[in-house]
Amino acid sequence: MPREYELGAYSVVLLGNFNPSIFSPAWFGRYGLLTDEEVAVADVKVIHSDLALFTVDWLSLRVEQQRFQVQSQVSSIQIRDLVLKTFQDYLSHTPVHSMGINRQVHYKLPSRDHRMRFGRTLAPLEPWGDWGQEIEKGEEPGGLISLSMRQPRPDGPKGYLQVTIQPSDSIPRNSGIYFRANDHYEVASRDNLTGCEEIMTLLDSEFEKSLTRVERILDQVLAKAEEHDV
Repeated sequence: MPREYELGAYSVVLLGNFNPSIFSPAWFGRYGLLTDEEVAVADVKVIHSDLALFTVDWLSLRVEQQRFQVQSQVSSIQIRDLVLKTFQDYLSHTPVHSMGINRQVHYKLPSRDHRMRFGRTLAPLEPWGDWGQEIEKGEEPGGLISLSMRQPRPDGPKGYLQVTIQPSDSIPRNSGIYFRANDHYEVASRDNLTGCEEIMTLLDSEFEKSLTRVERILDQVLAKAEEHDV
């Protein structure tokens, strides 16, 4: 049975050159990328030449001059389709040189002790010598704050997969872990970059494969965390 996460999100991040001021709910509605109902209830924080920021019920969008991000807690396919339609159909001239397909999860373990023991597995105290022994002492012992692993992509598109694990600050009683994966892609060359075709082709071809790979890693990490019975 699939695990139920306390909090989770999918996001697509593009790096390039953007004009934040055009990315209003009304603009997305004009081209049928958001429904009239979604445009009407959108929570707009700011639409400016430096920053566009708004949310609808399934989506949050943030655009800066060099960064475009869409995030959803409920649907990965919808954000992929929104990005593809936006940039393939209407903004194909926009220079985009990099992309991140991202997954975030906050997961509740059975207890704080489970989290602590899992942290010791990922970051043993023994290599830290005397200081490692000091970390273990006290009513609130210390330990792992953040661990990141990166796998370069030796074949295929330029980029890497990076996974970070931390204690969750959103799960009560210090019993949760936070998992973040960034599957990063880059164009083969930035020389004379005039559009976003290469990145959009990668988004279309790699999106589902990327999330399948990340979910497998996440499932195996959480299975190991749950092994630490107390």
